[in-house]
Amino acid sequence: MSAVILMYHRVCAPAASTACYFARGTAVMPATFERHLDELATRFRFASLREALAPDSPDPLCALTFDDGYLDVAEVVHPLCAARNIPIAVFPIVDHVGESPSAAWFDTYYDLIHRATRRSGLSPGELGLEDGLVVPSIDDDLRWWVRGPLKRRLAGLAGVALDHALGALAQALATPVMESLAARLYMRRTDLAALQRHGAVIGGHGATHTRLDALSPSDARDEVMASTRFLDELAVPHPRVFCYPDGGCPEHAGALLADAGFDWGLSVAAGPWTCDGDPMRVPRYLMRETTTPLEVDAMRRALDADVHDRAAGDAARPVQAGLSSSHDADVSA
Repeated sequence: MSAVILMYHRVCAPAASTACYFARGTAVMPATFERHLDELATRFRFASLREALAPDSPDPLCALTFDDGYLDVAEVVHPLCAARNIPIAVFPIVDHVGESPSAAWFDTYYDLIHRATRRSGLSPGELGLEDGLVVPSIDDDLRWWVRGPLKRRLAGLAGVALDHALGALAQALATPVMESLAARLYMRRTDLAALQRHGAVIGGHGATHTRLDALSPSDARDEVMASTRFLDELAVPHPRVFCYPDGGCPEHAGALLADAGFDWGLSVAAGPWTCDGDPMRVPRYLMRETTTPLEVDAMRRALDADVHDRAAGDAARPVQAGLSSSHDADVSA
């Protein structure tokens, strides 16, 4: 049958340290998350991710997924969902868990912004951008900083070049050095193991959160295999699920994931999932602070229409108008 799979990142209170995530559209407040649960419960039956991916129930199913392994999941999401008997699925980044020496580049970037002591008067050249661009004050236009040309420039870098760019940015913003960012942001292995004991699905999300379609085949394999080894350490059972970082799904995704022992790959394209769809390109809906009941209704209508079309033997229908792809907001946190 069919299901909707929902994508969250952070569930946290608004604060200086979380402002970038709200500006980016990848954070929701705990009260908003609870409202989402109430609205979803009137339209769907909550199911584990594995059940939703291989549905054999006539019920309209809904599964919750949480990308990047933020500590919010253990501290906020799990208690709220456990009280309602709602299963969850979590996708940590192997090289960026609570024990890691460093955070993912985008989390490091947001940390530099929110702790910056120089918050205005920066030139494009100081940020490695083209002359002529207007660089707004952080406090006047935070969305520019989390959605604009500087974020895009950094997203196109990797390795030493990315580390150098972040170091130069820290100097330009006069941001003091702070240690243990990863410990403050992410779940540790023990947290993930505890969630798994309580029924959570733990999936793969790559080693460094690099888009697989931006890597060579061998490097993409290394990214995925890092998740395989990580899940082996946690004794995660099969079947297993991989979540493409930033939705980057290469043409050879099926063979890549299958060789690494994954049965499904989650994308960021919006739409309902059907058991006869491509298991390596499973759609998900991005949930935002601004997601409305009307959008939740549209998800249910899209699922119902899909079920009707399949029952009638019709060809697969396009995603319902009004529900845009999750790519309209970069889904990296």
